[in-house]
Amino acid sequence: MAGNRRKGLIALAIVCVVWGTTYFALRIGVRTFPPLLFSGIRQIVAAILLLAIIILIKGKFDWSSRNLIKQLVIGFLLICMGNGLVGWAEVYIPSGLAALIASLIPLNIVMINLMIGKEKKINAYIISGIIFGLLGMVFIFRDNLKDLGNPGYFKGLMMSLVASVCWSIGTVLVKKYNSNNDTPYHNTALQFLFGGIIMTALGLMTEDSSLIRSVDLNSWLALGYLVVFGSILALLSYQFAIKVLPISTVSLYAYINPFIAIILGCAILSERFTGFTAIALLLTCTGIFLVNQGNKLNTKTT
Repeated sequence: MAGNRRKGLIALAIVCVVWGTTYFALRIGVRTFPPLLFSGIRQIVAAILLLAIIILIKGKFDWSSRNLIKQLVIGFLLICMGNGLVGWAEVYIPSGLAALIASLIPLNIVMINLMIGKEKKINAYIISGIIFGLLGMVFIFRDNLKDLGNPGYFKGLMMSLVASVCWSIGTVLVKKYNSNNDTPYHNTALQFLFGGIIMTALGLMTEDSSLIRSVDLNSWLALGYLVVFGSILALLSYQFAIKVLPISTVSLYAYINPFIAIILGCAILSERFTGFTAIALLLTCTGIFLVNQGNKLNTKTT
């Protein structure tokens, strides 16, 4: 039991570090690679490799049309809209800002569940967490007020917000459709595959695919890193951590990811870090903490 916990903590550390670096890697990748094609190719390759791993370990498969449709919808929301739009947004905005907006996802999920009636118990912690998260969003916009007149910057900001909402909706659907499913890795591979195919198709229709011939080495390396580490290693580590650790412990990654992304962006890409960014980060992390406390309280009272 202690051995499993130790392995679970190692797996969680991998998730915290690797997912925190994906925003930085995305920023590097889309500098010379068309963003939709970049993310689409990444997810298709990751899906193929993950399915190969499942076959090697003789994992279970569910190829029913009902399951395929569910994973198609989830893949569109999580992978195409959630992940793909972040890559597109990072053409225009810093990776740290994209990570900061993504850190609002746990709060978005609570608000979505409230709207659809799934969050039946709401307490002072959850209400306070939502308020802190909204205040964090105010400071994000305040920090970037002078840049909002730049059409590209505004577009990137809006795409990041839409991506976080789509990822949140997709996460709610995963909970609804896949929480009792015994083929989680297979379903995730299908989500990668469907989302990747849609992104690649959109990229081929809207982007200049001939630009791939001039993609530099750093972008190719970023693509390889995101396939192997960002998609496969981090995913397998996350699934293992969820299995052996309390969900409240695993949720720590949501606090750590934006810190790592912002530090890398500032240190290597010379991205801006201001007092307003620090306040937005603090408010958002406080909001996540309060929501988690509220959820733990609800669990104890059921």
